[in-house]
Amino acid sequence: MASMNGIDISAWQENIDLSKVPCDFVIVKATEGTGYTSNCCVKQCDKTLKLNKCLGLYHYANGGNVKAEADRFLSVAKKYVGKAIFVLDWESGGNSQFGKNDYAWCKEWCNYVYKKTKVKPFIYIQKSAMNSVKNVGAPLWIAQYPDHNRTGYQVTPWNEGAYSCAIRQYSSVGRLNGYNGDLDLNKAYFDKAQWKKYASKAGVISSISSIVRPITKPVASKPATSSTSSIIKKGQTEANKFAGCNIIVDGIRGVETKKAAVKVVQTGLNKDYGAGLTVDGIWGSATDAAFGSHYVKVSECQWMVTALEILCLLKGKNPKGVEYPGVFGQGLKKACGTSKAVKKTFKDLCS
Repeated sequence: MASMNGIDISAWQENIDLSKVPCDFVIVKATEGTGYTSNCCVKQCDKTLKLNKCLGLYHYANGGNVKAEADRFLSVAKKYVGKAIFVLDWESGGNSQFGKNDYAWCKEWCNYVYKKTKVKPFIYIQKSAMNSVKNVGAPLWIAQYPDHNRTGYQVTPWNEGAYSCAIRQYSSVGRLNGYNGDLDLNKAYFDKAQWKKYASKAGVISSISSIVRPITKPVASKPATSSTSSIIKKGQTEANKFAGCNIIVDGIRGVETKKAAVKVVQTGLNKDYGAGLTVDGIWGSATDAAFGSHYVKVSECQWMVTALEILCLLKGKNPKGVEYPGVFGQGLKKACGTSKAVKKTFKDLCS
């Protein structure tokens, strides 16, 4: 069966040089909700096409007004009708309808985009939730990771063949030549000619049975990893790096992970304010006093912002990146639910 290797990128990879990164396809974040458009989407898309690589564009859903979100996406995607596949990114983070109205919302969005473009959208979703949208009629791009270990492209990703999908995302910490950072790695179970058919109005396919990976006996017996577990794993990795927590990266928010969250706060207070705290993972009177009335807000750059980003990850909330030191951006604002994080914000995230 034909297949291709590819990556998906967003503004977090604004400076990526696609001419130096090996990939057959690139799927680019275009929009989110009704208020965000990636400022580098067009540049990334045009470069992908110039390099004669297969192109995809995706919209990250917030679960708001369906047509308004679709129109936001189409304001960018209309330039690429016939040149790219379109994708609805359906995740839990910042999405009020995830787990509540999955089928109806996704069906309406896909139908609306198809009506406007005659291009049939894909749906990106975590493996644990795929059954909620599998009957929408859209090709599925499934995310499932066995761990949080860095890897290159894999010929046979973990759990391949356990279920059908058109594209599989198997790592969020991929490492490829030409880019010094983590990348999402994907395997498409079809070739360039088939990709072009998906992008073409004239080539809309009514059935995906001919190109999805057939269901066979799973190649591994590791337990499935949910999207939330993957986010927590990322947080555990960052906590170990930032505060020397040395906890197991297992995706479980247990006692040690909660203790690590406090260590992250204590480390941030020491770095930014010279608090001199013992990094012991106990939020006692010394930590409380050191925090005092300090806070971080949107646009500020501090180590406490890094701490806040890691706390969100440890809570299963995705701030869209961790920086050293951190800059309080819109992804973090959405993850922590406020534009000004005070002591209570941090304590709640540690609980």
